[in-house]
Amino acid sequence: MAVIKSFEKWKTEEVENTFGITPLYHNSQTLKNWLSANYEPIEVTKNLLEVWRDKLEKFIEFYNEADISMFFISHILTTVDFIQEKYRAYNQLHVKQKVKDINGKEMEIGGVVEMTVARGKQIPVTPYFFLNEYKPEKRTGSESDPKGQLLIAMIAAQAKNNDEFPIYGCYVNGRNWHFVVLEGKTYAVSDAYVATSQDIFQIYSILMEVKRYIHLRLNLPF
Repeated sequence: MAVIKSFEKWKTEEVENTFGITPLYHNSQTLKNWLSANYEPIEVTKNLLEVWRDKLEKFIEFYNEADISMFFISHILTTVDFIQEKYRAYNQLHVKQKVKDINGKEMEIGGVVEMTVARGKQIPVTPYFFLNEYKPEKRTGSESDPKGQLLIAMIAAQAKNNDEFPIYGCYVNGRNWHFVVLEGKTYAVSDAYVATSQDIFQIYSILMEVKRYIHLRLNLPF
């Protein structure tokens, strides 16, 4: 069965119509709980977050996609530390999965996800969290839909996991971070968290809450 459309080709409305998912906007309790996370970073971490925030503010207009990934996002992810014995972050993960559309017809979808946190240290078994689309600040207008790309990857993860647990994700547009929850046939998206502002500390907290969630799933100390 051929892949009919890779992740980067999907639009949000196409994902909604094809798989029968609907947005909850600000009515998702799961999203509210996630966004309310409150982790006070230690002094060293707080100082590093401030340094990276200041650098991003000065250079965001000139960064391309690879720059944002290497010089900012990678630092944040390293601080949270998703590299653990039972799970880890996977960079540029190739995903392929058979899924059923709203009419029960089976199709195969696939593509590359910028960063995935999943159980397994060599072979990703259970995906928990996706971070995608490190788009530059200045856009040409021809770019694809970052929310749609993230949602289709989350649909693939939901089918792979085949359980009742939510899938968590985030897409980044320049300095703006949007957090997403897919739960059953509904999804919700946060307002933008601006990484060049004090929001950077809440971004850190929200990512730490993902880590806590994974540890709960795997019965690991946190």
